[in-house]
Amino acid sequence: VRALASKDTSEAGHAREVLLGLGADALPSLLRGLESADEVAAVEIIDILRQTTGEDLGFDPKPWLAWWRRIRSRGRH
Repeated sequence: VRALASKDTSEAGHAREVLLGLGADALPSLLRGLESADEVAAVEIIDILRQTTGEDLGFDPKPWLAWWRRIRSRGRH
C-alpha cells in the first residue's frame, strides 16, 4: 500500500496491479493504509477500494473508514 505513493510510477503501478489482483483480501491493508496516507496515496487507495468493492463513497477517507467499521462489525471481512 505504501508503494502507491511512490514517485516511481512503475513501482506505484505494480503495487496497484497487485492490490487489485488480491481483491477483497487487500481490504484490511488498504483501509489501514488509508488512515495514514497522504493525499496522492489516499486517492489511489480509494480508487482501488471503489473497483474492489463496487462502493462509491467519494474521495473523503472518513466515509470509507466508517463503512469498514460497519462491515467488520457484521463479520463480513
